[in-house]
Amino acid sequence: MLKISIPLGPTDNRRHVIAHGRFIDSSEYRSWKTAAIFLIKKQIPKGFVKFDPTFEDQLFYIMRVFLPDLRSDAANYDKGVRDVLTHAGVWKDDKFCMPRFEAVRIDKANPRVEVWIGPRTMEEFVSL
Repeated sequence: MLKISIPLGPTDNRRHVIAHGRFIDSSEYRSWKTAAIFLIKKQIPKGFVKFDPTFEDQLFYIMRVFLPDLRSDAANYDKGVRDVLTHAGVWKDDKFCMPRFEAVRIDKANPRVEVWIGPRTMEEFVSL
């Protein structure tokens, strides 16, 4: 099982801005994305082969979100996390990666996301 921990990034509501009628990544999101990809690559073991989920063989992962306060919504962080995991080489594409949110926690000093990736079925995850 692979465990990844990264700082909490911007919510989905702050990942993009509108410029010239198009959605583009916000500067806050671009900065976080660069730092998160660097941190993820440091946590991937040597010889790791990226996951290759398909429609027939979907990949389930667990997210544990540590929020800075109760005003945030943990589900608003998922897409950004999936994107950085893809760009860092954890999986080929996040199209068939299915999240399961574990209990949300509060950590004012160190807001972060922890991701566990491993078993191929939800039944295997539930049995952990």
